[in-house]
Amino acid sequence: MIPSIGNKIMVEFGTTAVNGYFAGGYTTAGVVTTDRIIFSTGATSANTVSNLSQARGFLTGISDTSTYGYTLGGFTGSYVVTADRIVFSTGTTSANTVSNLSQARYGLKGLSDGSNYGYSAGGSTGTVVSTTDQIVFSTGITSASAVSNLSQARVHLSTSSDGSTYGYFSGGATPAVPVATTDRIVFSTGVTSVNTVSNLSLSRYAPEGISDGSSHGYFAGGFSGGYVTNVDRIVFSTGVTSTNTVSNLSAGRAFLGSSSDGSIYGYWAGGNGSVTTADRIVFSTGVTSANTLSDLSQGRNALAGLSDFAV
Repeated sequence: MIPSIGNKIMVEFGTTAVNGYFAGGYTTAGVVTTDRIIFSTGATSANTVSNLSQARGFLTGISDTSTYGYTLGGFTGSYVVTADRIVFSTGTTSANTVSNLSQARYGLKGLSDGSNYGYSAGGSTGTVVSTTDQIVFSTGITSASAVSNLSQARVHLSTSSDGSTYGYFSGGATPAVPVATTDRIVFSTGVTSVNTVSNLSLSRYAPEGISDGSSHGYFAGGFSGGYVTNVDRIVFSTGVTSTNTVSNLSAGRAFLGSSSDGSIYGYWAGGNGSVTTADRIVFSTGVTSANTLSDLSQGRNALAGLSDFAV
């Protein structure tokens, strides 16, 4: 989120979200493919300079909302600590070893405070963990942050951030049972704790979160005895989460990726057994519908999404 104190100046100079990226994922194996979505048009296409350094799925993405984005962890046939960094000014991605995770794992999920730190939480090392790593955006260095650990070991969770005060880690599995649990991280301290008013309305794993950058976050789809279309909305001013049926996906899906322009639209793409489908949510109304122009270039699930200049 653009800080309010500098919003007028930054908007005048055009520092708003321009592109989103859908990176990696899984088909019958991990892929390096990265697609770029141009927010002004909603059009998505392959962007080979942004491809990952290593084919992997079940990874996560984080953005510092100004200069760099990071894709972390995942599965290549084994669990990895790998971090790639994308330079937003060029779209170029390369390995960035100082950003590697403290622990090889997949099925983790990341979020950003929009300026100083990012957090990658949960996942599995072969055993489901509560581990949270913190990345310092000014240096790109990642390390374990015990005060940020989840209240409950979970894999295939989802996240949403208001970009300034709080972030939320929602849903997942522990390890085989879907949960509705939501933990809240306080960005000023990095401390994470359970926040029951933010719990999902339905226990599920592999939903996908998104944020409008200021007012609301959304947790879409997932698996709960089958693929679901359900979307819950969190009101950032209160932390309260509830069902929001106008935001439901066009079809039941899990293991999606997401990208937000931080003000007007958000996009959920891919999922299930490797589909290309993209849905678009209009933040002013909360209404979600299929948006074929934004479909992925390659069907895949368990991909990572991130945006420049937006959480």
